[in-house]
Amino acid sequence: MAENKNKRRVSVTAVDLIIIAALLLTGFFTYRYVFSDPVGETFELDYVVKVSAVRSELSEKIAVGDEVYSEDGAYMGRVTAYESRGAVMGTTGQTIPDRSDLQITIEAVADSGGLVSGNEIYVGRELSMYTTGLFFEGVCISVR
Repeated sequence: MAENKNKRRVSVTAVDLIIIAALLLTGFFTYRYVFSDPVGETFELDYVVKVSAVRSELSEKIAVGDEVYSEDGAYMGRVTAYESRGAVMGTTGQTIPDRSDLQITIEAVADSGGLVSGNEIYVGRELSMYTTGLFFEGVCISVR
């Protein structure tokens, strides 16, 4: 009888295994999303900003390769293309003398949340930006 009291019986149940698996998964995901290095979680983003009714002489002050910054000085990308057209007034189709509409294509690096230097880029977003030769305010019309 004394021998039975000293022996303890250990048994593992399915509930014990589920608890252990849940703890391991929690530890894994905590490490992955809290302590992992976010390097490499970026992608290239091209977006087009439409700037309306800029004075025609100012439309020549932008060039492919210019670096673009937000109003607060955050790097927003590099100009990869631009197009200048005569500015059109509303839906009437009349052109505005000595004014141009610009479409500026900007290439940037976005993080996994789609942010460029902390700024969310989406169609319809109004942006205030500048290059070395031009300050402009426009609306994002395309994101690729």
